[in-house]
Formats: sequence, C-alpha cells, structure tokens
Amino acid sequence: MIDHYSIKVGDVITPETGLELCRHFGFDYLVERLEGNLDKYKSFVFDGVSGLPENLAALLVGVNERALTYKCALPHDLQFAYSQKGNKKEEAMANSDFYNNLINISVVPWKAWAALKIVEKGGAEELDLSFSFGFANKEI
Repeated sequence: MIDHYSIKVGDVITPETGLELCRHFGFDYLVERLEGNLDKYKSFVFDGVSGLPENLAALLVGVNERALTYKCALPHDLQFAYSQKGNKKEEAMANSDFYNNLINISVVPWKAWAALKIVEKGGAEELDLSFSFGFANKEI
C-alpha cells in the first residue's frame, strides 16, 4: 500500500500508482475502471494545486499547505485524471468533493466557493490543458 503523503509535487504518477491511490481515497468507481485497463491511461506529473505554487494557494485559501496538497489537490487530480472525458456527472462529483474537502480543512466558505469556481473554469475539458478533465486518458 502506498503512503499518499510520499507523493510529492513533481512526482510522476503511473497508472499503477494511480490505482493504489484511488483505492486509498475510496474512489471505487475509478478503481473498477482502472483495474485491468491500465494500458488505457498515461502517467502524469502531480502538479499539486494546478497553476499556483502550493504555498501561495494555501495562503490564498487560508489553510495548511500540506492539508491542501494531500486532502484536496491529490484526490481531485486523481478524479480529474481517470474520469471519463465528457462525463459531466463525474466532473461535478470531483469538483463537489474538492469543495467539501476544502470545507473540511476549515476553509472560510466564500474562499472555498471561489476556489471551486476557479477549478471549474480552469479545469474545463474544452481548454485542453495538462490538467483538464480526463487528462490521463489516452486518446483513441
């Protein structure tokens, strides 16, 4: 079993590691999808809070950097990486989980809402960024 705290910003997450991390976080729908299908997914570099240095992001939302990275960013990246492109239900669930995780680490509600809106806009599949929804899916 992998210790999710051993994953650092800049580390490569292989589909095999992603599967273990999805098990750890209880993403059963992703575990089911990944098992036996690892060849359909590519490795990715864990970038923490996409687009911002971790310490700045933590300061902006008013939380501990470690909590933001491991309780919010890592689970959200896994959900974004392995979800089905175009699946709006999975995208909404990933963003809702991200918001709830922020609230659970004592973020002021309006700051959590603002962070959610940034994630919704910045992670849009249409933008086709390195962290857009479904980013670890290999194109067919």
